[in-house]
Amino acid sequence: MNFEDAVSSPHVHDDDLQLYIHGRLDATQVDVFERHVFSCPECKSRLETAARFVAQLVGLQGDHRSSDKRSEQRFRTSDTGFLRSFAPLLTERWPVQIVDVSKSGLGLLVSVHLAPGVLVQVQIGKTFVLGEVIYSKKAGEHRFRIGIRLQDILSRKK
Repeated sequence: MNFEDAVSSPHVHDDDLQLYIHGRLDATQVDVFERHVFSCPECKSRLETAARFVAQLVGLQGDHRSSDKRSEQRFRTSDTGFLRSFAPLLTERWPVQIVDVSKSGLGLLVSVHLAPGVLVQVQIGKTFVLGEVIYSKKAGEHRFRIGIRLQDILSRKK
């Protein structure tokens, strides 16, 4: 998307879909991008398809485990961030507390139940994580503990 000509461009470009998924658009670009995508059924569908494609490139989708058993050591943390659902694509962005990390996953506390298989993006500061929900368990009133299998980690340098 040429952000200066956003009004004259009917839809976002495929490259911008990829940049958004990987957290590579700056805040101004994200605002323009989201305003269009979340109000345009065609671009919303294209974003969801692009997110699934990125996940398939690294073999993420397909193994929907229902437990949080891990063969890797977990490390406790209390970082915070934000979570977005890409497949299905939802407009909301939820605050999350990261409770533990491992080589291939994250344990999160979030205010929404997400089913196994949902493709999500977690933003922790300038780091963006693309992953798949592998479990979601009730952890209190309006609070869920979810496990994310990591697919890709990208950090912004700026």
